[in-house]
Amino acid sequence: MKIFRSLKRLFFALIIPGMFFVGILLGYQLHKEGVAHGCFPLKEDLSIAPIQTEKKGVVKFGVIGDTGTANLDQQEVADSLAKICRRDGCDLVLMLGDNFYPEGLKTLEDPLFTKAFLDIYRELKIPFFPVLGNHDVKGNVQAQLYQSRFHRFWSMPNYSYSFETGPVRFHAINTNCHLNAWYRLYQSFDEHSMDNSGKPWNIVFGHHPIYSQGGHGDTDLVQQFIWNILFEQEVDFYLSGHDHHLNALRKGDSGPYYLVSGAGGAHYRDREDIEDFSTSNAESLYVHQDSGFLWMEIHEASATFRFYDKAGDLLYEKQLEQQD
Repeated sequence: MKIFRSLKRLFFALIIPGMFFVGILLGYQLHKEGVAHGCFPLKEDLSIAPIQTEKKGVVKFGVIGDTGTANLDQQEVADSLAKICRRDGCDLVLMLGDNFYPEGLKTLEDPLFTKAFLDIYRELKIPFFPVLGNHDVKGNVQAQLYQSRFHRFWSMPNYSYSFETGPVRFHAINTNCHLNAWYRLYQSFDEHSMDNSGKPWNIVFGHHPIYSQGGHGDTDLVQQFIWNILFEQEVDFYLSGHDHHLNALRKGDSGPYYLVSGAGGAHYRDREDIEDFSTSNAESLYVHQDSGFLWMEIHEASATFRFYDKAGDLLYEKQLEQQD
């Protein structure tokens, strides 16, 4: 019995405090990681850049991901996007993460912001709406967020945010935060379902794909389950990067189109990359294994999306009605 009492005193004296201390350390580390990845949003959004559409009831926009190489490929895609925008119109551009390689921005004054954004897209005098990619969170995520205070065409009001223009409500999510991203998206849908400003189109954009035929492929089954249960029937398009190619996918004859546009600077061109392509739980409608971008035009009752290569040549076009 004395041995038992001694062990009991030892347990309460050492083991319980030790477990408590380890719990504190784990909680601190998780919080630190969450801060570094932008998982905790600002209490209030920064101001969103004003969007001026050319025609009422219509919104046109470019979609580029994995852009931040600051190399010739990024410049060629940017120049071709500018050409299509001059010809067909663009009201804004969505940036799907990995905006700055290899490790995001270090500070607000990081020269990479000028090199990989201001200089590259100088012809496009329209708002860019970014989200964070996995390379971005290796740096200082606040340095990207607060560029919105100093550069009028860079509009990142929060790590996850929403805005609307024309017939579309856009939902930007920080997919580096996994379950937290879905919680923020659920809040966004819940908030807007309570008002009377319903939009016929809902577009979600983030860095990591739900479905993709690229090297990274589909997200894990847990994320797919959450998406399918909560959001699949509420969304018309899910836009993502991460895989460095262009890809259009859909599951069955209903639900959203999954459009991957992750070739705005990085690309799948090497045979090793192409051979590493994955199968997907969604049907692949089109895939392009090189640099390029996505362009979209949304009306109240119809939508068009097009993939272009880095030279600005049309690769694939799909037109659909709102009820599709």
